[in-house]
Amino acid sequence: LVQLQGLLEDPTPYVDFSGLDAEAAGGARARIALRARAKREYMRGLLAYRGGMLSAETADGFLAALAIDPDELGSRYYLRDIAENLVAMYLGWSEFENATAFLDKVQAARPDIALFELLRGDVAYAQEQYDAAAAHYRRYIEMGGAASRARERIEEAVAPAASE
Repeated sequence: LVQLQGLLEDPTPYVDFSGLDAEAAGGARARIALRARAKREYMRGLLAYRGGMLSAETADGFLAALAIDPDELGSRYYLRDIAENLVAMYLGWSEFENATAFLDKVQAARPDIALFELLRGDVAYAQEQYDAAAAHYRRYIEMGGAASRARERIEEAVAPAASE
């Protein structure tokens, strides 16, 4: 990966824009340059992901890539993977504040990723905050999430309230 990182240069000097008018060429040049910058940040994230321990900082390169190019699919994939594994680790250690702080960080940058609502539900559920958990699970489902535990835990949260 380190060797590949040096190959991620801006390709715009090598692209022939002569078939485009000046405005279209400028727009295409800018989009290609942004995509190249996003790929460099993605590679930085990938190096951290593959080369070190899992931590909240492991996500930084991917977050930077997505700030440049929201459509950078590799960064979206790894950001979700990091979130699932890191939150599971924090929950296993009962480090609810760390899990919440990490989810605050990634969700502020990418509020469109439904998985973060599911994980927020898991954090609330682990703390026996069932109403809050159910609210997060509902939001996750509204965003298109399909994990069965969301529906199951909503039903669990509603069942005790119904019996009171």
